[in-house]
Amino acid sequence: SSGINAEYGILDPYLRVCVDGEVLAKTATKPKTTSPVWNEILTLYILHGEKLGLTIFHKALVPPDPFIAHIDIDLKELTGMPPNELWLPMEPGGSLHVYLDLVVGEEKNYPAKSFKIRQLGGFNQHQRRGAVRRRI
Repeated sequence: SSGINAEYGILDPYLRVCVDGEVLAKTATKPKTTSPVWNEILTLYILHGEKLGLTIFHKALVPPDPFIAHIDIDLKELTGMPPNELWLPMEPGGSLHVYLDLVVGEEKNYPAKSFKIRQLGGFNQHQRRGAVRRRI
């Protein structure tokens, strides 16, 4: 990634990968940089997806993690395309250098894989989410 928004100063960025709004993968957090290099290989098995979303967040000490940049890619545009290195323009600024290799296969050839989906609005009764303790 290059030239990401450094509005927060030095960042601890990570990349979240979504398909049609469902989070499928997340990279490691790169400490103290505005030009992270992940060099990670993410293999995703996507059935009937339409949009690939790549979002960069800053890993904050206190949640929620601030949004830095985002791009949506139409998977139909990538179908049949040879493996490619691309510089993707991020919104609101910066760019992301990726190597994409989209392989179309039969549904029965995909390995079984399960993803945990977090229910929105649900809280674990033993965990205080988003709470901050302060001494007054």
